[in-house]
Amino acid sequence: MNIKINTKFSDKLNKDEYEITIMASEMTPELSVIINNIQNLANKKISIITAEKDNKIYLLETEKIEKFYSKNQNVYCMYQNKSYKIKKKLYELEELLDNKIFIRISNSCIINIKQIECFDTRNYWQYYCKI
Repeated sequence: MNIKINTKFSDKLNKDEYEITIMASEMTPELSVIINNIQNLANKKISIITAEKDNKIYLLETEKIEKFYSKNQNVYCMYQNKSYKIKKKLYELEELLDNKIFIRISNSCIINIKQIECFDTRNYWQYYCKI
């Protein structure tokens, strides 16, 4: 993939206003990712989060995260059936995550509705079925 970036500054736009034009011969998966990342940035939504496991730092795609949950005053996420520690608090994640995908179902759990099929109403914070 070859990318050219042209930058022009204009006094016709406000300080917090940007205009981005993308020119391509066709829509590709790579271009779709670029557009999605720009939209997430514009909406102040995160698409990647840093997480820790076994003294290693991982970059995880938020859309693949099954849930965020708090346990013993720490916040974790489930990603591909593994638990990772997150440095952010649940209320911070709630502001940063796309609310069309992530919903808070309790004080201690935020779930990704694209990753679930059902959840047990008796133990919804702990057990839910992944697609």
